[in-house]
Amino acid sequence: MKVHCFVLAIVPFFLSTTSLVFAEKSTQQYLEEGNEFFTNGQYDDALRSFGAAINQDPNKYLSYFRRAVTYLSMGRSTNALQDFTKILELKPDFDQALLQRAKLYLKDGSLTEARRDLQKYLKKNDKEIDAKQLLQSIDQAEKMIKDAEEALTKRKYDECIEFISKAIITSPRSSRLRLMRAECHLSKGEMEEGARDLSSASQLNPNDLDLLVRLVNLNYFILYDPKQSLQYIKQCIKYDPENKVCKNLKRKTKQFEDEVGRVSKHIEGYRFLAAVKMLIGTKESKGLIKEVDEELKTLKTLSEGKRKSELLMKLYAWACKAYAEIKDKSKEAVKWCSETLKLDENNVEALISRAEVYILEENYEGAMEDFKKAHDLTQGQDNRASRGYQKASKLHKQSKKKDYYKILRVPRTSSKKEIKKAYRKLAQEWHPDKYRGDMTLEQVEAKMASINEAYEVLSNDDLRARFDNGEDPNDPNGGSQPFFYSDNNPFMQFAREGFQFGGFPFGASDGEGGNQQYFFKFP
Repeated sequence: MKVHCFVLAIVPFFLSTTSLVFAEKSTQQYLEEGNEFFTNGQYDDALRSFGAAINQDPNKYLSYFRRAVTYLSMGRSTNALQDFTKILELKPDFDQALLQRAKLYLKDGSLTEARRDLQKYLKKNDKEIDAKQLLQSIDQAEKMIKDAEEALTKRKYDECIEFISKAIITSPRSSRLRLMRAECHLSKGEMEEGARDLSSASQLNPNDLDLLVRLVNLNYFILYDPKQSLQYIKQCIKYDPENKVCKNLKRKTKQFEDEVGRVSKHIEGYRFLAAVKMLIGTKESKGLIKEVDEELKTLKTLSEGKRKSELLMKLYAWACKAYAEIKDKSKEAVKWCSETLKLDENNVEALISRAEVYILEENYEGAMEDFKKAHDLTQGQDNRASRGYQKASKLHKQSKKKDYYKILRVPRTSSKKEIKKAYRKLAQEWHPDKYRGDMTLEQVEAKMASINEAYEVLSNDDLRARFDNGEDPNDPNGGSQPFFYSDNNPFMQFAREGFQFGGFPFGASDGEGGNQQYFFKFP
């Protein structure tokens, strides 16, 4: 019992002694501790120690100075600027704080404030060369900014970029200067460079939601970088989770990206008609191309009407490819391939697609030109361009001679059924027994022979393929025996043997033609 009483008696003494042992450090101790942390590069710990010293003695300007220097070492210039301003409130004649604040103002682009501090500093330190040089740099920067503004007004964008870049060297943390240079780049059509400056301005001023919105639109609709665009959306929502503009922007870009993904799958799956419907639209829908085009017109990013949208270019290229693969859509294919090439004159896929369509339209010179450019751009690595040029060249030469399609009056895209139908019609018209006109029998027989010759080639898949590649199977100079006049042609075999085709006779009346009878069998 006595022991318990003794223990209870000494507890208060022990507690009071303990509190003395763990008593709060003095301001000087915190400063010394902070200095040690700073020397060892432990900046976060140094900030805590200097902060504790300031809490103990808010009027000690040296505590603010040491914390300001720590902030500068960490690149936190805004915090350092606030501490230097506080120091000058506590000790207005502290010249080092005044000089450091002037330098921070200068880097931030606050040229008026920097000039004011430097002039005040030089009144007491008129021989300070570095301060005088800083004052001169302010004069130069102000002149560069003025010249850049005039150049932008006069649409001299290269000069604008040159002048403002020199000013940025003096004030690298000025968001205003970054924005100005971004305008120069964007007005010139240099979208990637403009986006980089806008991004830098956003980092310098992360609370500017309008700038984040602009970056979202620029990265999605112009540069077509969905991942980067999403990062800016997340940053926007993180700053203000309830912001309607940010939420709507997220919803809109997701909707566009879903549609782009669907078109991509249609193209990859060779569902070209489905792709065209989504791209061009129907009676019920505008079409993705028109929707994106309307969105682009609302963006402030594209001053001067200069537009080079990677997204729009992608959609144009898909329309070009899809129409080129759809029968009887040559006109539309040429249109969208040409639109693609307006945005990107070196688009190899568009060049090749248009060249292939040109062949169908018998514009062989245009095809040769596109294939050659595609060949040069790929340095001969794309075999489609090489083979296409050779084919177009052969067809161009062939077009100067005999064209079986023209003889049968059918386009190159005609099916076997269409070719047969055209042949029947022409055979009825030019059959020697049915012909009624001013041509001689020899001329009519020659006409009918050419019609037969054309049909023999175009109705045979192998011969037609050879002809479509620029080779005439019946050309004696083509390197192989002409088919129409060879033993492989059953018509000529039967003719030599006197075999009569079922059907009705054509040709052969008295005169130079002799009594030979020609018989023709419709296919």
